[in-house]
Amino acid sequence: MADFETVFAEREMAGSIRDLNEANIEWQALGCPNYNAQDELLAYSINAILQKFDPGNEGKIFQTRFYKLLYLLNDDLREEGVDLKMPYFWYRYGPVVPYFLLPLHNIRMVSSSWKAYRGKSFVISEHRSFNIQTSIKETIDNSICKLWDHYNYSTTKKIINDVYLRAPHEFQRRYKKFYKHIEHKLNEREKLIYMSQPLKEMEDIKRLEEAVKFFEEDKFPQVYNDLLQWKLIVKYSVNELEHVDPEFIKNLADIFWSKLFSRYLQVREYDNMPEAMINWWKKQLLSKHKTYRREFRECEYKFYCDIYKPTNTIDDGTRRAYNECIKPLLK
Repeated sequence: MADFETVFAEREMAGSIRDLNEANIEWQALGCPNYNAQDELLAYSINAILQKFDPGNEGKIFQTRFYKLLYLLNDDLREEGVDLKMPYFWYRYGPVVPYFLLPLHNIRMVSSSWKAYRGKSFVISEHRSFNIQTSIKETIDNSICKLWDHYNYSTTKKIINDVYLRAPHEFQRRYKKFYKHIEHKLNEREKLIYMSQPLKEMEDIKRLEEAVKFFEEDKFPQVYNDLLQWKLIVKYSVNELEHVDPEFIKNLADIFWSKLFSRYLQVREYDNMPEAMINWWKKQLLSKHKTYRREFRECEYKFYCDIYKPTNTIDDGTRRAYNECIKPLLK
């Protein structure tokens, strides 16, 4: 794996924990309604994953690794006709499995000092028996064995990347490719320019166009016009990668994703989540959308004042798009 991909994966790992912490804070704000995933199959699966991947119960399975393995298991078992009734939702950095909704009665989260790693991990605090059918138990065990064969010696970054291949919308996967390469070039652009290596802006514009092409307007009609306005500003800002403030480009490249699209994603792509939390998110959408537009307008203003340099050779399509985007600034 290239160094920049490692850096990107580490950012995604940290982001996964931030997504989870945000959900936990919101759950606390709701007063923790009386909801818990009590399914015995899910409880057994949690225990079985920890026993298989950490047989010594040493706290080797850190949070992100555990959640992603559990998501993969849940997804695989559905294809086998077994429903764990696991709560999760897709958000900015992938599927979020809220630990505070899981049946963890005999599991503890601990601060791990295993080897050189620090962070929170899970251990089994006491062993218990489970009342499930033998045939279903064997199906779960077989799926966990397959995960172990595939991921026991893999990094958590590898697991995160594989989980994202299962994202419910192609736009998600395409956007990640675009953002990953933009972030790399911004972080390394001085080095690349010094080494006389072209930044190849057209490659990133192509990735951007491909992502937008796969956006499903019928499933996210509320944000489609915002997407088109965002794409235009990003596209012509990328043309100036060598000169534009990298923080401006990073914020611009991420604002539609993290501030708007993911808000609508989480109320569409979820399963076994408490109704109270979904309703809470839905009520917030209007204010979040207004906040996004206010912040994006600031990006637009900076773009048209400091970056965009129209010329007489500009084509009609670009001119029309420019006029549409600048209209809100004149109100």
